[in-house]
Amino acid sequence: MEFSRIGILAFVGLALAIPQPVSGELFVAVRVSDKIDVYADGASGDDPPVRTISGPSTGLYRPYAVALDIVNGELFVVSDGSHSISVFSIDADGDVAPLRTVVGPATTLQSPVGIAVDPVNNEIIVANNAAQTVVVFPRNASGDEAPVRVLGGSTTGLSYLRFVFLDLINDELYISEFADSVSVFNRLDQGDVAPKRVIEGASTGLVKPRGLFVDPVHDELFVAEKEADSIFVFSRTADGDDAPLRTIAGATTTLFAPRGLILTNGDEIVVTPSTTAFGRDATGNVAPLWFLNDSQGRGITSTDAAFDAWGFVLWSFVFVDGFESGDTSAWTSAVP
Repeated sequence: MEFSRIGILAFVGLALAIPQPVSGELFVAVRVSDKIDVYADGASGDDPPVRTISGPSTGLYRPYAVALDIVNGELFVVSDGSHSISVFSIDADGDVAPLRTVVGPATTLQSPVGIAVDPVNNEIIVANNAAQTVVVFPRNASGDEAPVRVLGGSTTGLSYLRFVFLDLINDELYISEFADSVSVFNRLDQGDVAPKRVIEGASTGLVKPRGLFVDPVHDELFVAEKEADSIFVFSRTADGDDAPLRTIAGATTTLFAPRGLILTNGDEIVVTPSTTAFGRDATGNVAPLWFLNDSQGRGITSTDAAFDAWGFVLWSFVFVDGFESGDTSAWTSAVP
């Protein structure tokens, strides 16, 4: 993947022209209540949301996953109850109508449950559960618009999907399955093609993997494992029956059926439904750093999630400054 300095500067300039969100806000999709709760940076315990997107005008019905486009100031929500994608302003509050909605027979959306936004290539990528496909739309898609790419078929091995994660650094797409595996494809894969890697087997510990997040600095993949009440950390390039590098699990963790997962720029792993946080290097039966008492979410995202669009831009600067090989040994975890 090659990017010119002029192109990157233009991308940064465009982003700076758009009002930026409050740093560290957490966006949590609460499926059972048809709402998106937004928590302030540093919220914990009994702290309430600073705002909530909820009500008939929102059109939210069983929202499952959320994704932020910080570059364009937008929040994307997939609702498996209404078979739709809703796009809100990043600072939306209350009973507000979405800026646009992707819904209708041409979209082929059937119980979408995962979403990733690609602000560099201007696309949104959706795990289309009931259709057993991954569908890709233009970032500004609206109405009954057909996808520009569809990934699916017997060769893909995709069946009942859950979450999706886009690794822009390595141009790869990670997809968790309802049962026992995580599949990895190239970002531009479409049609009935085989995955480049599949993590599955007894040694992996995967039974019902859910939320996914890639840390390209440390070359690690974080997986929320619902059935085992655990968080597994694999090598980013794990394949086949590879065992996790480390596992967070046990009564002290308070983990119960974790679903959504993000890694923040503050090196914290945050999982739903109880919105519980651990250090990036945590392992074993450890106590959480903090948690929220009144958060029963499914999908989660944050304006402070590591390696979002901003992280990608900063990595691109590193690549054009002499690290095209991807060798990051010369710099530390203190990088953005």
